[in-house]
Amino acid sequence: MSDHWSSKGAICPYCNFENLPEDENWSLFDESTSEFECTDCGKEFQVNVITSYTWVTEPAEDEVMS
Repeated sequence: MSDHWSSKGAICPYCNFENLPEDENWSLFDESTSEFECTDCGKEFQVNVITSYTWVTEPAEDEVMS
C-alpha cells in the first residue's frame, strides 16, 4: 500500500477521499492524531499530522526605510 501525501487534508488509503481539516475533522489539526476514520467510507487508517510554520514580516509603520 502506498503513502498518500496532501497539504490539504488526509487522503483515505482505501477510497482516496480527501478528508479536509474542518470543524467536524478538528483532530486533523492535532499532531498527536494517529488514527482517523474516513468520513466517506468509514474505514480507519493511520495518519501523521505534520505542522510547518511560515513567517511574513514587514517594516513597522513608525520606521522609515532608506
